Amino acid sequence: METKICSQCKKEKLISQFFYRKPSKDGHSAYCKECYKKYDKVRYYRYKEKRLAKDYKRYLEKKDIILKQNKEYYRKNKDKIYERHKRYKEKRRDDYKKWHKNWRIKNPKKLSFWSGQHQTRKKNAIGSYTFREWELLKKQYSYTCPRCGKKEPEIKLSQDHIKSLNKGGTNYINNIQPLCLRCNSFKNDRFTKKYKQK
Repeated sequence: METKICSQCKKEKLISQFFYRKPSKDGHSAYCKECYKKYDKVRYYRYKEKRLAKDYKRYLEKKDIILKQNKEYYRKNKDKIYERHKRYKEKRRDDYKKWHKNWRIKNPKKLSFWSGQHQTRKKNAIGSYTFREWELLKKQYSYTCPRCGKKEPEIKLSQDHIKSLNKGGTNYINNIQPLCLRCNSFKNDRFTKKYKQK
């Protein structure tokens, strides 16, 4: 069988073990598959920031077109994408469980926030707000419950809807105030009151 010498490791190998590419400036025309993988990895990390900056610039220039294309692709291939994700999760079930467990330990605040959002979605509430908005609101209240005046970490602040969802309140951030669990339970949905900061 025909053999060839790799221009990187200088070893003679079968032609089937080579990547074919155009001759480079220094005259190297053939790397074996092992050498090419190493070379490709080095090149990837060497030009990573430059490439990301270039990609981001291109994204900003054609943002509307790209988002429209992505939306259209997702709409047409929804089932295919779902199946792909499902297969990926099944293959890496143990890794996924481990990652999820670590995430829950590292991000208790986010976990608490998302579980609260899940409950409001169940009630078909109008509107939503982000974790960043919730953290900013707590900061504005100095991480203090405005009703009892206790601070975190002595208490745990929870999201209270000023006008409750049962009485037609929205789930936007302007209808949210941070109350400790005790004060939130006391208020319940009996009355609509925005407590002033102490």
